[in-house]
Amino acid sequence: MGAYTALKVSEQVPVKALIFLVPAMYDQDAYTIHFGPQFTEIIRKPKSWYHSDAWDVLAKFSGKLLVVAGKNDNVVPQELTEKIYDVATRATRREIYWTNSSHALGDFIRDHADDREKIVSMIAEFCK
Repeated sequence: MGAYTALKVSEQVPVKALIFLVPAMYDQDAYTIHFGPQFTEIIRKPKSWYHSDAWDVLAKFSGKLLVVAGKNDNVVPQELTEKIYDVATRATRREIYWTNSSHALGDFIRDHADDREKIVSMIAEFCK
C-alpha cells in the first residue's frame, strides 16, 4: 500500500523521485475507508484499480519514477504495473525493472543477489 500512499503524499509535498516496489493502486472509494473488511472488499473487486484517483496524480507527476515489479506477482497484475508507467508521461525519467518474483519481493531479493544488487543500484541512481 506504500506506493499509493506515497503518490497521494506527492500531491501535497514536492517529491523528486518515487520508487515503487510491487505497487498497487486502489479504487478511490477505498481511500476514505478504514482498513478492514470493507476496505478489503473494495480493493479485491476485479480491476477495481481502474477507478483509482492515482492515474490523475501520476499524469501530473514530473519527478523520476522507478517501478520494481514481479513477473510472477499473483496480487498485482502486470497490466496495472504497465499502466503506472504509461500514465506517468510527464516524469523526467521512468523505468520498470521486472524481476521473476512473486508479490513477495523481499523474499525474492534476499535469495537473488544479482537482482538485489541491481535494484539497490537503481534506487541509488534514481535518488540522485
